[in-house]
This record gives sequence, structure tokens and C-alpha cells, in this order.
Amino acid sequence: MDNKVAVIADGKKVKVNDWVFCEFKLQIIKKIDKGQITSVSDGGGCTSCSSLNDRCFSLTEHTNIITKHIDYRYDLLHKIQGINLNFPEFREKFIELWIDACKENTEKCNEYLAIAESIQEKIIKHCEDIRNIFVNDISLLR
Repeated sequence: MDNKVAVIADGKKVKVNDWVFCEFKLQIIKKIDKGQITSVSDGGGCTSCSSLNDRCFSLTEHTNIITKHIDYRYDLLHKIQGINLNFPEFREKFIELWIDACKENTEKCNEYLAIAESIQEKIIKHCEDIRNIFVNDISLLR
């Protein structure tokens, strides 16, 4: 295979400057090294690692719908104020669900989207609950 071409998770061949969905964001491929996508950019920031091939999918309606759903659920977590959430692990979980959903047909895909929604709703509920904890009339959180 040409060093300037990579095969992404859904089996499509891509090259530098092609657009893909990567980690539930629309991104442009910036670098391919020995058949591995090593850098992508959303125009504001850059993601780099030894291989992003398994985290990239073609621009299809199916993938676009999944991407919008997962991105929306994840973004809701960033609106939570005053609590230091474990965003690195939450992000990895949402990426994992996004990848699994992108690989599946609509019925199975909806199961992964429901899991993402459930996780997001539980996190928000727990954050609301913890805000209402008082010890001797003193709020646990500022």
C-alpha cells in the first residue's frame, strides 16, 4: 500500500487532506506515515498519535447522525459547573461507544447511543445530587 494512503475503520481508503469523522469530530487528515494516520485537525486543535486509523470513519449520513448524538451528549457534561469531572475517562468511554455505534447497523447502533445517553444523564443526576449534600447546614460544595 502507498505510504500516503491509509485504510480507516470502515475499510475506506483515505489520504492527506481528506475529511473524516475522528473521535466524534469532523476532522481533516494532516499526516499519514507508513499507512497510519498520525495527525488530524478540526481547525482549532490537532490530535496526534502513532495510529488513528481505527478511530476514523467516512463521511456518511449514518456516521454523521451518530457523531452528532455522541458529541451532543458529551458536550452536555461540559456545561456542569463547579465539579471537577473525570473528563479524560469519560471522553474515552464516549469515543469507545461512538466507534462501536459507527461499526453497527441502525438497530445495534441505537443500543450504543442509548448507553451514551444513560451515562450522560446519570452523571448529571449525580452532580445535582452531590450539590444538595449538607453537613451541619454547610454545603459540601462551594
